[in-house]
Order: sequence, then structure tokens, then C-alpha cells
Amino acid sequence: MARRFSLGFKLPLAIVAMAVASALFVLVKTSNDAQTTLIRDAKTEGEVIVHGRANELNQWLSTLQMLLRSTADNPELAVKLQEYRQALATLSDNPEQTAQQLYIDRNPNSVGEKHKLNDAGDGSVYSQVHARHHASLRALQQDFGLYDLFLISPDGDVVYTVFKERDFASNLNTGIAAKSGLARVYQQITAAKQPGKVALADFEKYAPSNGAPASFMATGVFGADGALVGVLAIQLPIDRLSAIFNYELGLGKTGQMRLVGVDGLMRTQARFAKDNTVLTAKVALPEVTQAVEGKSGSGIGIGMDGEEALLSYMPVTILGVRWALILEDPTEELFAAFHAQRRQTLVILALGLVGIAAFGLWLGRGIARPLVGATGALQNWPSTT
Repeated sequence: MARRFSLGFKLPLAIVAMAVASALFVLVKTSNDAQTTLIRDAKTEGEVIVHGRANELNQWLSTLQMLLRSTADNPELAVKLQEYRQALATLSDNPEQTAQQLYIDRNPNSVGEKHKLNDAGDGSVYSQVHARHHASLRALQQDFGLYDLFLISPDGDVVYTVFKERDFASNLNTGIAAKSGLARVYQQITAAKQPGKVALADFEKYAPSNGAPASFMATGVFGADGALVGVLAIQLPIDRLSAIFNYELGLGKTGQMRLVGVDGLMRTQARFAKDNTVLTAKVALPEVTQAVEGKSGSGIGIGMDGEEALLSYMPVTILGVRWALILEDPTEELFAAFHAQRRQTLVILALGLVGIAAFGLWLGRGIARPLVGATGALQNWPSTT
């Protein structure tokens, strides 16, 4: 079939074909190299972001530990705790019921604002103690953005809270919060009887807060004689924890950072979710399992929405509580600039190939014309035989 075409057609076609093949080779090679470099750099950046958020989490929880220790070491707190403890015991034959009636049921402030009441006005010793100390303890809770603050006797009586939920005046061994994280950190501290020891309980549904997720941290309060006076505990604010993982730096417009427990459930509010995701949203990714098992890594995989994404992960263990940090960054946004550049390159290449084809045709015909003429002349040359 090739013999049917003249040299004037085949030579330009060969020039154009070689130009196109060379251009496509260069395009594919440079595109693959650029994508490989982009993925490598994205993995590195993902690992940096995950480690950065882990450091922020550690720093925040370390700050709370220092707050607990410094507050517990203040001799005034031991005095306050003893006064609350003694006053609660004299409140009535049923201190829990009476205290909750005074500071919850008969409290004129609405739910969520019960902490505004300094003195129940009943004239009891407990109300006198509460009126003296509540303002300073409430200021401590508010200054550090804590959800709540607790003073607990060695016997497990919650002798004081800032927000006055149903854990107030209850007993952590027998009451409504007996199986909660607050009860566990109290038990760890009273069992250890070690100054400076801090215990942390992971997030779980907390009955006194109507089943809302709650995490607690606690340390011991000791008297001048070295004896355990009680336990100082705080309830961690979920919004502050979520803020560490949801600010946009490093996440772009669509990236998400998640803190996940060993049960696969989120411990933070998802960046774009309208409904609560803490202890409700399951992160069913193999990277969670790997992180919980103590592994770190980064790679391209399938995210929670079924789309391709960069997934970076690492484990975090703080005071015995294990979490997984997962960064999910959709490749659609991650590689958007690369794809835009490649489309631009294809347009430029297409225009270039048109020019190359035109030039090849012109050059090929210029070369082929004299060759075709010489060939014709030789064919018409008279034979000498």
C-alpha cells in the first residue's frame, strides 16, 4: 500500500509523524515526572500537617495538665475543697438531693446558666462556702475555656461543680456518674495517691450531660501533711479540641483532619458537618486501623466519600489514651493546578503540532519535488542497450 503513495506525500508525512511522536513522548515523560514529584511532595506535606496537629494537641493537653497541677498545688484549693466537703455533709440527711434542689431545681437561672448563682440564699453553711469560693473557681473555668470543673472528696462525693449538672453532689462510686470517665479518673488518682499524677479519660457519652460526649482530666489535691484531701477534675471542651483540627491552614478548601478513637468513632466535630459527629461518625478507613496499631504513613487512597484522596495518618497516645490522626485531602483540589497546567500544555502542543505539520508539509514537498523530478528524468533517460 505504501507504494501507492508518492514520495511527495510520504516524506512530509514521515516528518510530521516523527515530530508528533517526539512531542507526545516529551509530554508523557514530563507529565509523569511532574505527577510523581507532586505526589511525593504532597505525601511529605501531609505528614508534616499531621505531625503539626499532633504537636498542637499535645501542647494543649500539656497546658491543661500544668493548669491542674499548679491549681492543685495551691494550698488555698485544699482549704476550699475541705470546706466544701464538710459543708455538704451538714446540708441535710440527704445532701445530694438538697444540694441539687438548691442549685439546680430551684435555681432561677435557665439550663446552661446555673453557674450564675453564687448563693442559694437558704442560709446553710454550704451556701456560705459556695458564695465565698464560687466566683474564683468559675473564673478559672472560664479563663481556660473548660466545659466544667469539679472538686471531689476522697470518698467520691462531687462536693462542687461550676455548671451544676446532675453530677453535682452525687457520689462517683454509686451515683449517676459511677460508670463514667469522671469516675475512672477519680479512681485512678485516689488509688495512686501520688502528687502531680494526672489521669485522662477518653470521650464517651456522659449521663449527667444528657448523654453528650465528655472527656475528663484529674489530679490529686494534698494537704500540708501530705494526705490526700480530694481530687480536682476538669471536663474538656469539645469545641476547643475540634478547633485544633479544623482551621484551614494546610487543609485548603476541601481537606479534613480527624481525631479518631480505637473504636473508629470521631472525637472531634467534622469540618463540614452540620450535625454532631463526636462519637457518632464512624471513620471506616484502613488508615485508622494502621494508626491505632502504632503505624504512620501517607499515600493516595479512597476517602470517606469514595473519592480519591491523599490520606496521611499517625498514632497519638496521651496519658494512656490512644487516638488516630487522619488527614484526608481530595486529589481533585490537591492536583487542580497540575491538571490545569497539563490542559494548558496540551492546547499549546496542539497548536504547535499544527504549525509543525504545516512546516513539515512545506519542507517535505520542497525536498520531495526535486527528488521526484530527478526520478522522472532518470526514468525517461534513453537506454544505451
